[in-house]
Amino acid sequence: MNKKHPLTRRHYLKEKGGGENRHHQINKNNKWTTLGIRSAAIVFVAPLLCLLIFQGALAEDIPVQATKDIPVEPAKEAPVQTEEETPVQAEKEAPVQAEEETPVQSEKETPVQAEEDVPVQAEQDVPLQAEQDAPVQPEKETPVQAKEIPVQPALALYQLLKAENRDLSLPSDVAVGQDRVYVVDGGNHRVVTYDQNEKFLFQFGGKGDQPGQLFYPVGIDIGKDGLVYVADSGNYRIQIFSSTGVFQSEFPVTDEDGTSVRPIDLVKARKRDEIIITGNNHSVLVYSKDGERLRLWGGNGLNPGQFRYPATIVEMVDNRVAVVDVLNSRLQIFNPSGEVSLVVADWGVLPGQLVRPKGVAVDRQKRFYISDSYMNVVQVYSETGHFLHVLGEDRKPYEFETAVGMAVDLENRIYICEMRKNRVSVYQLD
Repeated sequence: MNKKHPLTRRHYLKEKGGGENRHHQINKNNKWTTLGIRSAAIVFVAPLLCLLIFQGALAEDIPVQATKDIPVEPAKEAPVQTEEETPVQAEKEAPVQAEEETPVQSEKETPVQAEEDVPVQAEQDVPLQAEQDAPVQPEKETPVQAKEIPVQPALALYQLLKAENRDLSLPSDVAVGQDRVYVVDGGNHRVVTYDQNEKFLFQFGGKGDQPGQLFYPVGIDIGKDGLVYVADSGNYRIQIFSSTGVFQSEFPVTDEDGTSVRPIDLVKARKRDEIIITGNNHSVLVYSKDGERLRLWGGNGLNPGQFRYPATIVEMVDNRVAVVDVLNSRLQIFNPSGEVSLVVADWGVLPGQLVRPKGVAVDRQKRFYISDSYMNVVQVYSETGHFLHVLGEDRKPYEFETAVGMAVDLENRIYICEMRKNRVSVYQLD
């Protein structure tokens, strides 16, 4: 390895044209030049010694060469001197390091900040706020900031809670005659009767499968003939009673292939000898009073005219029938032959939409009252299916607990079965 220091006198003389003889003489008489240059650089005594030995001949060369040669020579022989002359190089290579590190930092740091910081904020912050905030705010604020829900005042009158010292259990439907109110008390397997002043009159039924007995009945209607028609759901049959609860007749409900069908609700047609029944086979079945199946329509599906669990049914003054289509979240109106006449509402939680409709009633103005057992409200629609308002008081909707079957009497009072509250609530409409 070449151990000559880049700052030896030989180097200076050669660069200045001093000649070999002079270089030889200097090296011969001054052995410290090659061995002691490291300490001389630290304590800065090299110029003084050179002045004493060479009588000032080199006094002008040393400072001149030092300022010119230091940046050049360390760049070439830095790897050689790094191992042996660490103290000297620490001081003299500082400028070199500054020159080498400055471009490196500018090349490394500048692109990193430009490529990492700027794109990350642009790609992460902006899209995330746009994708997260925008969808969340409409979902939460739309129902609140929407225009005020129209409310129809309805005066609370009374509640039917018990009969024969026994509380009602899961009342599901109600029918109103001229002077009597019939309530299906399904959990107690009976029908209870009141007058229109909430006084209990009598009951009939009782758990069983014999004629006159009931097993989880669900729906009820009163015909123009004064007879009481009951959907004896647990026994897969329709039973007919007198107005005082005396058993008259019965017939089973079956599908076209003879499969037993569980009846949910029924209505006795006013102008025809027909009983129109909703069943758990996603269909509407039409029977004669004698138990002959006349026709059926519907079927499981989403299209108009199809059902997913039809429930309450009511006949309108023009002989059309309105059927609650539970899982399709709508009300369908049919002509007597089974053709779709009108579809009211669709799925949703906004005013005018339905989630789990269960009951329907029609008043003298041909308005539809539809109970929603999920939203716990009763919404009112016009004859053409346009949403009007909800039942309430002081501009606040009433909250009903699992509202199901309903009926409106001649005095414009509405009876609402709140199944899980085990009661029937009665209100006076305007």
